[in-house]
Amino acid sequence: MKLITAILISLMLFPTLGLAQNPIAWPADEATKDPSFLTYRNAMLETIKTQDTEALLKFVDPNVHLSFGGDVGHDAMRRSLNLSEDDLSEEYKSQATELRQAYWNELETVLRLGGRFRDRAFVAPYTWMAKTPEGADAYKTYFVTGSNVLLRSAGNADAPIITRLSYNIVYNDDWDPDADYQAIRLPDGQTGYLSSQYLRSQIDYRAIFSKVSGKWEMTMFIAGD
Repeated sequence: MKLITAILISLMLFPTLGLAQNPIAWPADEATKDPSFLTYRNAMLETIKTQDTEALLKFVDPNVHLSFGGDVGHDAMRRSLNLSEDDLSEEYKSQATELRQAYWNELETVLRLGGRFRDRAFVAPYTWMAKTPEGADAYKTYFVTGSNVLLRSAGNADAPIITRLSYNIVYNDDWDPDADYQAIRLPDGQTGYLSSQYLRSQIDYRAIFSKVSGKWEMTMFIAGD
């Protein structure tokens, strides 16, 4: 817990960018610096493909932190991995399968988006440690996670192309979870629509991986701020 706290504090103090017109958050993956971690991550990714909950939990610290509200441990994570209608209130029961799959998908995405080593731990994805413009609202800040992504004048694939973006930091004031395209704004004021699949929120899921008794384990998997 002390290591996680230290990492979270250091990330909070991570420097922000100045008033550069349109800052970039270049992707980074330092996993190859530690072959033992790379082997661990590859094995975890293979296990995620099987969606075998008990096999996956072998990669996870028994005291894994899963929320800012005190959700901790294998049982809490097991509930999310095996989410069923019985775990949800009436209004959300019909979404059980979708929510369960989204959780598995986020695990895979976080691992595949790389990361960096910090204070003897691996922090993922790379976007978590990216410098953001000074004063940016974390709830409205998004990272473009691809290169030459088309910025269009309207929210459809046939709309005229304004420009292409590569790993830019952008803003979205009103995310629509059902839309294929989102209205975004660049720090320099330019606006347009970008495919939802290439946008990742600053407060989306992120993870910390630490060596526990000489063994790599996921010690935190959390979203929000």
